[in-house]
Parts: sequence; C-alpha cells; structure tokens
Amino acid sequence: MRRANRRRTAVFSVLAIAWAGALFVLSMQTGTDSGALSAGVTERLLGWMIARGADAAAADHVVRKCAHSAGFALSGFFTGMALFSVRGTRRALIASIGLEAVIAVLNELSQLIPDGRACSARDMLIDFAGAAIGVLIAWVLNRRREHKERQGVEL
Repeated sequence: MRRANRRRTAVFSVLAIAWAGALFVLSMQTGTDSGALSAGVTERLLGWMIARGADAAAADHVVRKCAHSAGFALSGFFTGMALFSVRGTRRALIASIGLEAVIAVLNELSQLIPDGRACSARDMLIDFAGAAIGVLIAWVLNRRREHKERQGVEL
C-alpha cells in the first residue's frame, strides 16, 4: 500500500471509530437530555418558523430524524473512505454497508438502556439509509480518485 493510501486509511479509520463512539455517547443520553438537546437545535434551526405558528413538535420530530440520517451518513462516509482505501471496490462496499447496518442496529438497541429512551425499527432504517448514502458518496469520491490516478493525476 502506498504511503498516501496508508495515511488516508489511518485518518478515515480514526474518524470512523471516533464518530461511531460519538453516536453511541449521544444514544446513551437520557430521554430528558436528548429531548433538551434536540429542542435547542430545533429552536436554533427552525425557531423563526415556530415563532410564526409552525408546529414545534413536528419541527422537532423532523430535526431529530434528519439528525439521525445525517449522523449516520457521516459515519458511512468515514467507514467507506477507510475501507475503499484498502480493499477492492465491491468488497469495501459490502463491508462498509454491512458494518454500518450493524452499527445502526446496535446504536438503536443501546437506547434501551437509558431512562426515557426507546429502540425503534424505523430509526434503525433511517440510520441505515443515512449510512448507505454516506457510503455511496465515499464510493463516488473513491471512483473519481481512482480514475484520476489511472490518468496519472495524483490527488
């Protein structure tokens, strides 16, 4: 493996592990703490809509589901970039998506532990969909990088 690939693999591996850890830390918050965090984010992002009569509960629900998807998209991207650097494209794609599916399920199951939280199959699917999007973005970027390297342009 070339030095650039080793460095890329190491950086994205560390990011993938750190981000997965952050997702699990967020999942271990109590329902009260998680609700307060999302309410604050909702207020900052959509407070202007809520002030004009939008349903605050509906806005909070949308923000929470988007946060699930975006958080796992980032996880999928980091995992995909790490694995695409060391494996063939097909094997890395399968491994990345499989690993992210396991992380999504375990992350939701971990929410059975803190008070006021619940495990949701719908959230597992939202998490996995976000992760799959992140992996696909990593795949596209990796294919682009490989194409440029084959043409002799080093990234």
